[in-house]
This record gives sequence, structure tokens and C-alpha cells, in this order.
Amino acid sequence: MLKKFFHNTNLVVKTGFTSMLLLVLAYSLFSLYQLREMSLSVGNTIAVDSKKIVHVVRMRDSIRQRQVALNQMLATDDPFQREALRLKFFQLAGIFRVEKDRLLKLPMPEQERELLTKILRQAVQTQKLNRDVVDLIIEDNHSPSAFSLLQTTHQYQNQLFDMLGDLIQLQDQHISEYVTSSHRQYQTTLKLSLLFAVLISLLAWLIARIASRIITQKNNELIEKNQQLEAASEQAMAATRTKSEFLAVMSHEIRTPLTSIIGFAEALNNPESSIEDKKEVTNIIIKNGKHLLKIINDILDISKIEANRMEFEQIEFSPVKLINEIEETFRPQFREKGIQFDVEYEFPIPNYVINDEMRVKQILINLVSNALKFTSKGKTTIRVRCDIDNEKIIFDVMDSGIGLTAEQKEKIFDAFTQADSSTTREYGGTGLGLSLSKQYAEKMGGTLGVESLPGIGSQFYVSFSTGKIDTQQLITGAPELPERHEQKKYQTDTSYRVKGNILVAEDNHDNQQLLSILLADTGAKLSFADNGKQALDRALYKTYDLILMDMQMPIMSGLEVTRALRQKGYTHPIVALTANAMKSDEDACIQAGCNNFLTKPVNREKLLQVIYKYLPIEDKVITGERSKTRSEKMKNLILRFESELPAKVEALLSLQSEKNWVRMQEEVHKIKGIGTSMGYPEITEIAAELEISIADENEVLIYRFMNQLKERVKEISVKNTRSE
Repeated sequence: MLKKFFHNTNLVVKTGFTSMLLLVLAYSLFSLYQLREMSLSVGNTIAVDSKKIVHVVRMRDSIRQRQVALNQMLATDDPFQREALRLKFFQLAGIFRVEKDRLLKLPMPEQERELLTKILRQAVQTQKLNRDVVDLIIEDNHSPSAFSLLQTTHQYQNQLFDMLGDLIQLQDQHISEYVTSSHRQYQTTLKLSLLFAVLISLLAWLIARIASRIITQKNNELIEKNQQLEAASEQAMAATRTKSEFLAVMSHEIRTPLTSIIGFAEALNNPESSIEDKKEVTNIIIKNGKHLLKIINDILDISKIEANRMEFEQIEFSPVKLINEIEETFRPQFREKGIQFDVEYEFPIPNYVINDEMRVKQILINLVSNALKFTSKGKTTIRVRCDIDNEKIIFDVMDSGIGLTAEQKEKIFDAFTQADSSTTREYGGTGLGLSLSKQYAEKMGGTLGVESLPGIGSQFYVSFSTGKIDTQQLITGAPELPERHEQKKYQTDTSYRVKGNILVAEDNHDNQQLLSILLADTGAKLSFADNGKQALDRALYKTYDLILMDMQMPIMSGLEVTRALRQKGYTHPIVALTANAMKSDEDACIQAGCNNFLTKPVNREKLLQVIYKYLPIEDKVITGERSKTRSEKMKNLILRFESELPAKVEALLSLQSEKNWVRMQEEVHKIKGIGTSMGYPEITEIAAELEISIADENEVLIYRFMNQLKERVKEISVKNTRSE
């Protein structure tokens, strides 16, 4: 249309309109460029100022947490807890310094720079007071001077806290002023553009209109971006609120088992407690410790997934066997609650699949646990089916529990979130299980979803990749299902006799005595080897049905003995028995040729499960008198252990003075492996820390933990003297 218009006008008009067109185009391009620069400038400024606010908020938060840590140090009488709080206190100082350094790298106006300089001067003064008050509290937390200095420190920290708040307000003000100024500049540019457009001809007006539309579009984009920023801000605030609620729940979830652990651990110190009472208390401590460990593992798994550092195995396993294990684990709990528990198969299903068996089991345990938790009557069913074409195996966990609303279904898989706050109050939990399960499933080539109606029940369905399915190995009917393992019935019953010879390779005579007591009722014949060389010679001379192999022994280590036996064709089971309980230690034992892995302190139930796995079972033991005899022997062993502790400490002190770290580490390792079994888990904990310190040849920590061990042994000796 513009070309036809120009064609019907004379050259002058053409030249004039062309000139006006070029001018309009030039001005429009200039305006658009200016608007773009303003948009980028606003975005960059807001981003930088937001970073500064985040750094200042973290600095304030570190100050607040340090105040809490100081108050806790003053309030507690436990020197270990005060030491832990002191370390935490100075770690928080490191956070303050890191955020301060990051803040200083960002550009800021002179006014902010001056205020930050004052804050840092105030922080230097406050830090000196903090160190003084920490030293006073560590020396004597009931000292009046410590309390007085703490008050002064709080005043300085409050001043510093307020100054950081002023800095945040100043930064907010700077953002607001900059946005207002940019908006004003934007309006001015827009008005000039419109005024210029009015002064030109029809052609210029038409082109100005096009430019106006472009500007309007840019304006809409800015508005949309602002709306997106506001929405992101609201989401961030919502996430912060959610995480705050999660932290409150997590605090309760962690404190509950921790309180039980501390309370029952203190009960172990009661001299009037019987061995059976101590065993019951120890079981409670272990139960709560495992619960606490699961919570921490869930948090760590979330962090690993977010950092994309979670590793998944690809191994072959039987889904039917896995379901059988889950069924046997949960059936007694469902029976106790009066709920029917069924397993259904939709054939055909693969005999074996390839994926991460441990993660699959973890997800199914979580789903079945939730069904058990939220179902008070009716039934729960696990259904197994397979999508052969897409190479997916699907597990449905269906219950007749409380169900979910549509709103609850939308957020049930969010991290740190449960269905609603009432769920947390009534049923407990951290809100991590389903979020982790969904992320696991997606990482393993599947998904996790839910169908549910309030008051009717829920159906969670989870799928996983199976790997290549061999159609010749499909299970097409119930008669083809693998039989359940006969030994399963003995996993929770520890009163059966076995037949066979067991070689115990253990250089610690206390541990030899302990294993003799724990296995006295089993009927197995025990032989002992005091070092690795002796264990190797005896195993090659005589065939044993099972070897319990300590990993740290004189002359030859357990790993060396195991490798040597496997190289010489020894095929009978070898079970590692060690106080080194890290995953890397277990991997090393399995790679060396061990069939199984047990940790010290020895857990009798787990030990018997291993015995029942590798030795033939004969009949059931009459446990009455035998258990009483075992308790008496255990009591005598504990008394002997207690009486020998002072001499062992003196021997360690002598080795410490000689700086004979190798020998000292060997002796400490023995104490670590037997302490908890004798009813003194704190001895094991101190010995574990001492062993690490000796390995690092850190004489300061060696001195500290030796003093702790000496004081604890002294307390035990005093207690025993009083009881006599």
C-alpha cells in the first residue's frame, strides 16, 4: 500500500515523505533501543540488589543463630554439647564472613558502602566479645561474669542485627528509587515518541502507529516480566513458608527419637538395672537411632537428587521375591492392626528385571508404610502387573484408608510437604518419603502417581523400567511363582538350633567370650583363632561350615586371610565381623570374598539370622533355663570388662606417652568393638573418635579423647565400688 501511495505523488512529496519516513524510523529505532537498554538495566540492577539482600539476610540469620548457640551453651551442663555448640558457633561466623565477602564483591552506592563499613567495624568488636564469652562459658557456664559478658555480647549483636536491617531497608529503597526513576524515564520517552508522531504526515503517523504498537508490546512484555517477578517472589515466599513449616516438623521428628535415645541412654547408667532391662533399653535406643538415621538419610537423598549426584545401580533381581520380602515384613503389622493384606499378580510378569533393587524396595516400603499408617480398617492390596511392550513393571498399592482431596493430591509429591498440617499433627512424618519416591521412580525410567477419594481410599501406582524382557522367562500363572525361602521363618525367631562347625577369627578375648555366650544355645561347635595367620592355617587344615572373620587382626588382617582362602579354592561361607561400619568397609569385604557383613557391636538377632542362613536348622531350643544361664554369663563378662577397664586405660596412656600409635590404635579398636555390647555405648563412641584421632596422629584430639575415656572409666569404677 505504501509503494502505491508513493507512486502517485510527485518527487518532492516523495522526497519529503521519504525523509519523514526515515526520520520516523530512525527515531523509532532509537526509542526502542533506549527502552531495551532501560529494561536490561532495570533487570540487572534488581538482580544485583536482590543478591545483596540475600547476602545481608544470611548475615543476619547467622547472627541470630549465634545468639541461640550462645544461650544454649550457657544453658547446658553437658561439656560435650557445649563443645559441639562452640564449633557450631564458629562455623556460623564463617557463614557471616563468606556472605560478607560475597557482598563486598557486588557494586553498591556510596551510602550503602558507608553503612556496610560501620557494620563490619561493629562485627569486629562483636567477634572479640563473642570469643571472650565463649571461652568463659567453656570454662564455667555458671560464671556470673560469663552471663554478664553474654548480655553485653547480645547488645552488640542486636545492634549489629539492627544495622543489617537498616542496610536491607536502604537496599530496598535503592531498588524502589531506581525502578521509579526508570519508569519516569520510560514515560518521558513514550510521550516524546507520541508527540513526534503527531507532528508528521499521514505516512509518518502510520509508521509511528506501528512503532507505538511495538512499544506497547515491549511495555506488555515488561508488565508480564514484572508479573512473573511478582509471581516468582510469591512462590519463593511460599517455598520459604513451606520449608519453615518443614523445619518445625523436622525439629519435632528429630527431637522425638533423640529425646528417647538420650533418656534411655541415661537409664543404662542405673546400677540397679538388670541385664534384661539394659537389653530392652538398648533395643529402644537402637530402634530410635534407626528412625533418626532414616530421617537424616531422606534429607541427604533429597540433597543428592537436587545436586544430580544420586547414583542408581542396574542389577538383575526378582520382583516376586522382592514382593515376598515386603509381604513378610509388613504382614504381622497389618495383622496386629486388624487389616487384611493381600498380594495380587496380573500375569504375565517377568521372572527377573534389571534396575536398582534397593531403591525399588525403598519406594514400595514407603508406599506400604503409608497405607498401613493411614488405614484403620478394611484392606490393603499390592498388585503387580507388567507393560511388556513398553518394558515397564507396575506396582499398585491400594488401601481403604482416609483418602485424599483433589487439592491434597496436587501437592502430595512436593518436597517438605504432607497432605495438610493436620496430617502431620495426627500421623507424624517429614513429608519427604513420597517426594523422594517420585524422584527415584523418574530416575529409574518410570513414574509415581495416585488416584484417591476422601474417605474411600487411595491407589498409588509406581512403574519402573525392566530392561530387555525375555519372553521365554515370563511367569504366566500362579503355579509358576517361585517358592518362598524356607529360612524366612527364622528371621524373627531366634530360638532354633543349628548343626555345624564355626571358626571365629577374633583376637579380642572379650569378643570371643561374647560370641561364645551369644551362640551357646545354637548347638553350633565353635573354634577360635587369635590372629589372621592362625585362622588361615586352621581353615586350610579343617573345613568349617562358617567362618566369622574379624577384619583387624595381628599378623594377617581379615581381608588378607579371606583373599588367601578364596585364592586357594575355599568355597565355604565367610562372614565379615568388624567394628568398621562404613559402606566402603563393607564393599572391601565383599570384594575380598566375604559372603556377608556384620558390624560390631554384635547384634545377636542379626548374628543368628546369618547363622540360620548358612547352617542347617535342626530343632527349636527350650529357651527358659538357657536364657537365664546366658544372662548370668553375660553379667559375669560385663563385670570382668568393667574391672579390666582401668588397666586398659593405663596401658593406652603408656602407649600414648611412647607415641606408639600403631599399637595404641589396635587396642582402642578392640575397646570400640566391645564397649556397646557390654552396655557402655559411650565407651564405643569415645573409642571411635580416639581411633580416628590416632590414625591422623592428631595429638591434641588424642589427649582430649583419652581424658574423656579416662574420666568415663573412672565414673564406672566409682559406680561399681558404691554398688559393692
